[in-house]
Amino acid sequence: MLESLALARVPAVHALPARGDAQLRRARCCYRHLAGALGVAWCASLLERTWLQTGTRGLQLLPAGIAALGAAGLPVANLPPLHGRACVDWTERRMHLGGPLGVALTAAMFEAGWLRRADQGRAVLPSADGWRRLAALGVRLD
Repeated sequence: MLESLALARVPAVHALPARGDAQLRRARCCYRHLAGALGVAWCASLLERTWLQTGTRGLQLLPAGIAALGAAGLPVANLPPLHGRACVDWTERRMHLGGPLGVALTAAMFEAGWLRRADQGRAVLPSADGWRRLAALGVRLD
């Protein structure tokens, strides 16, 4: 019986975007937080600089991170103490920052003009100023 079940398995189909959908792979919204290559790089940069900490309640932005992001022009000084969660990116297969903290930081980037939504779909387009500010915070896309 087990062998017949194993033989009857249907191959998994992965819903990855087409190779031609570079904008969606590069940056998009995932449940209102930043995802794609840019979202993964953003999360990695926050963790590398120890501005983001993992704990029992999830991911938390530390005071040094709040200060650094505020100095870079991101309006985060008045954020309540929010926690984020690790969200595995479906194109990058690495972690990006989700949950309430991820949503709040993404909203702050839209508010500051670092990001704007594409005319259609979930793709997100960083502005020239947004690229510059993100790069200054150590966000790199290889």
